[in-house]
Amino acid sequence: MAADALPVRSPLDALQTEFPHYQIVMRSIAGRMFYLAEARVPHVQPRFAQAETTDRLRAKLTTSVREFTVTEPSIPRVWDVLLGGKDNFAADRDQAKKLLTVFPRAAELAQESREFQRRAVTYVAGEGVRQFLDLGCGLPTTPNTRNGASGTAGRDGDLRRQRRAGHDACGERAGQHPGSARRRRGPHPPG
Repeated sequence: MAADALPVRSPLDALQTEFPHYQIVMRSIAGRMFYLAEARVPHVQPRFAQAETTDRLRAKLTTSVREFTVTEPSIPRVWDVLLGGKDNFAADRDQAKKLLTVFPRAAELAQESREFQRRAVTYVAGEGVRQFLDLGCGLPTTPNTRNGASGTAGRDGDLRRQRRAGHDACGERAGQHPGSARRRRGPHPPG
C-alpha cells in the first residue's frame, strides 16, 4: 500500500513547479515568513514578487504587467501634463484635456498637492527625519521628495536618503522610451 502513495510536495515545491521561470524561496522578514519570487530569465514580468501565502504569491505572479504604450493614457503621464511636465504623449494630453473640461481646477490641485508634499517633506526633514520612502510616486517630477529633503541638509551636512516605489509600468520605466527627457537604466536613483 505504501508503494501506491503519491509523493507529497511542499507548497514551495508546488510553486516552483508551477512557475519555472522564477527562483522561489522562503525567508523570514521581521519575524514573519514570506515567499519571495525572482525572475530567472529576462523579459519575465513581474521581475520580483513577495507574499505571505502561496495563494497571494500565485496571484501576483499571474497578474500581467501592463506593457508600455504611447497610444493609451497613463495616470502618471496625465499627472505630468497637469504639472506642466514634458514626459507625456498625445494620448495623455488628450486625457488631461478631458479631465480639465469636467474638473477645471485639476491642474491647480495637482500643483497644490506637489507644493504640500514639498512643504511637508521640508518640515519633517527639518525635524530630523533622514530617510524617505515615496510610495506610488509615478514619474519623477519637480518638486520631488528629494528637493524638500535636501533643502534642509545644509544645516547639519547630513544627506537624506529617498527611495521611490510604485506599481505603474509607466512610472517604473520612466526614461526608458525614446520621447522621454529622462533616460535611466534600472531603478530610479534618489532625486
